[in-house]
Amino acid sequence: MGKLFGTDGVRGVAGKDLTCELALQIGRATAAELTSLDGHRPRILIGKDTRVSGDMLECTLAAGLCSVGADVDLLGVIPTPGVAYLVRKYGADAGIVISASHNPMEFNGIKIFKGDGYKLPDEVENRIEAHIFKNCEDIKICDGAEIGRVHRLDTAVDDYVDALEQHIDADLSGLNVLFDCANGASAKVAQKLFPRLGCQCSFTGTLDDGVSVNDGCGSTHLDRLEKKVVEGGFDCGIAFDGDADRCLACDEKGAEIDGDKIIALVAKDMKDRGRLDGNTAVVTVMSNLGFMKYMQSIGIDTARTAVGDRYVLEEMRARGYAIGGEQSGHVIFLHHSTTGDGELTAGKLLKLLARKHREEGTKMSELNAVYTKFPQVLINLTADKEQKQAYKEDEYIAGFIESQQQNLMGMGRVLVRVSGTEPKIRVMVEGEDIAVVETSEGSFKMRFFPSEAPKTVENFIELANAGYFDGQKVSRVERVEEESDTKGRLIAGSGKPVEQEGASIYEEPIEPELSYNLGTIPGAVLAYAPDGVVDSRFYIVGSREVCEEEIEEIVNSNYPEKLVEMFCEKGGYPEEWLNQSVFAQVIEGMEVVDQIIDMTPETTPDEVTGVEIIQVRIEKYGGKTDSQDEENEEQAALTESSETTDQSKVVQLTVGQSDS
Repeated sequence: MGKLFGTDGVRGVAGKDLTCELALQIGRATAAELTSLDGHRPRILIGKDTRVSGDMLECTLAAGLCSVGADVDLLGVIPTPGVAYLVRKYGADAGIVISASHNPMEFNGIKIFKGDGYKLPDEVENRIEAHIFKNCEDIKICDGAEIGRVHRLDTAVDDYVDALEQHIDADLSGLNVLFDCANGASAKVAQKLFPRLGCQCSFTGTLDDGVSVNDGCGSTHLDRLEKKVVEGGFDCGIAFDGDADRCLACDEKGAEIDGDKIIALVAKDMKDRGRLDGNTAVVTVMSNLGFMKYMQSIGIDTARTAVGDRYVLEEMRARGYAIGGEQSGHVIFLHHSTTGDGELTAGKLLKLLARKHREEGTKMSELNAVYTKFPQVLINLTADKEQKQAYKEDEYIAGFIESQQQNLMGMGRVLVRVSGTEPKIRVMVEGEDIAVVETSEGSFKMRFFPSEAPKTVENFIELANAGYFDGQKVSRVERVEEESDTKGRLIAGSGKPVEQEGASIYEEPIEPELSYNLGTIPGAVLAYAPDGVVDSRFYIVGSREVCEEEIEEIVNSNYPEKLVEMFCEKGGYPEEWLNQSVFAQVIEGMEVVDQIIDMTPETTPDEVTGVEIIQVRIEKYGGKTDSQDEENEEQAALTESSETTDQSKVVQLTVGQSDS
């Protein structure tokens, strides 16, 4: 028989996999393992979400617990983190939650908390399973007065709301928020809690009909919430899952805010306030690479664990860290809770928004722009228990995954994991967006730097996806023919004469996004901003050596030592460093860029060249190609660009509205 417990308790289709008989045995085995039967009558809490099978499993669980001599307190419909809190508040021996979390209605699950509010460790789950595999024949069944009793507690929700209000400790006045309760366990709590905190609240997904939980709503179906937030003019939307241990959000424009973004925002705020214990956030291997790079950029360490909030929690407790969680919206605040808590998470996020909104007029979309996510593709493959195990032992599959990972050259990853809560194997490919620029003289590829220039990158990508650049001309080529003080300037245009403006997706002007981490070396792609405003125009630094006079000048100008070394080694155009924002780098086809410079007659500011930008495509980086030589393989980052040549020139490819 296979293992019963996954990463979050026992899960299965209610009545088929998770039967009354199994629930009865789980109750008996749990009471036997987690309670002392030698002097006091144990007390165990049971809470549940709204799905129809909850009543059936509640009754059989309670029967199993009582048959071993435990008293049972029924909490009714209440979030999972509510049970974790109340088992400590009430001094109970254990707490059990009947829920399948984010899964569809036909599924259900049983997860167990010890008396300290933490989920069971593996060794305890293993002992419970051992009892069950023996049909609990090794457990004494009580009779007479020793049989346990069942009571109902009507104060559970109110007690939990009081605790949340204290932990959040926020004034949310001024916010207008739409909450999606997933037709699950969060509805009663949310409708009491958030109006108390002062925000203007509207609620959806509040049905308690037993069959609508997670049905096209909640954190697994954000599209409905996103649409309603935009249509209703809300400041943001908050979405929970069926048992409210997850929280996702969307901004006023309907853009998703996942668990990674929430952790990044709140962790930075905690760091700023001296509350980030160990200067570390704990996440799983599924966390986006954009998140990892952002945390590094602001000086916060990250620890990564296997998928499952239990493993995140184990790392947090072992190291004394204060915040951790998953991209899916499980976020743990160890100062306040022993498990992921969706409504606590929502309160912390809204508290940050409310404060910044009052102080600076900040909108949720501005918080959401904290970093740019790497694109991810997630494929779910249906698999039974035997197939889940077999995949791990297949050397061919393991070798293929490793080869693909190496092929991504540090610009992405392949991750395969077995779901602990569903009959699925998840395959995720995560990689950076790149631009493939096809010209009349050949093609080249550009890698973006969204963490350094998020708005400029977004502007370029959206314009490219809309076909804005297709059919345009390279506006101008300017050469630097000799090593002298007069080196010429990199100028830009828009497919028209260079002095004419390009396009922008933003209503408000974009200021240059300058970075101390990136240099204007060969292949660097810079946004053109002659008047301090970025638009569609850009230029590319061609291959050129840096002369001695330039080196002397940047040394005297106190350029960072590492940057001086990079210009000496790679070449480029140091005069433009910190004058314009670098937002991309040519990683393949640099010879095409140099060819355009070599063969294109220099134009005046009132002319355009004959070189056509046939198409700009945005693709996910798929690894090196056969045509990619070793030089260009190294151009995965600005500090790993192609070797310099003897050519003494720079190129500007300026694109915007075409004259054609």
